Amino acid sequence: MLNDEYYVRPSKYGSVKITGTDLTEIEAHTIRILEDATIAILVDDGLPSGTSAITWHGISSPESADIEIYAAGKFTSIQLSGGKVVIF
Repeated sequence: MLNDEYYVRPSKYGSVKITGTDLTEIEAHTIRILEDATIAILVDDGLPSGTSAITWHGISSPESADIEIYAAGKFTSIQLSGGKVVIF
């Protein structure tokens, strides 16, 4: 039996599933890939000014399901080109 819902640990930021391709403002420390996803924009406020979070996290191609990406500070915005993620 397949179960496409993931239960994530509680956090003060809660958890949100993101499937669209719009730029979304978030407050999260972790991103879990639910189905292969390509991330177009990922902003981490813990990185030095002018540093690209995408370069920092090495996200330049589709990421496989069940991969987790951790913020240096906290993620403040994300935009997917495709796929599904949950942030918490």
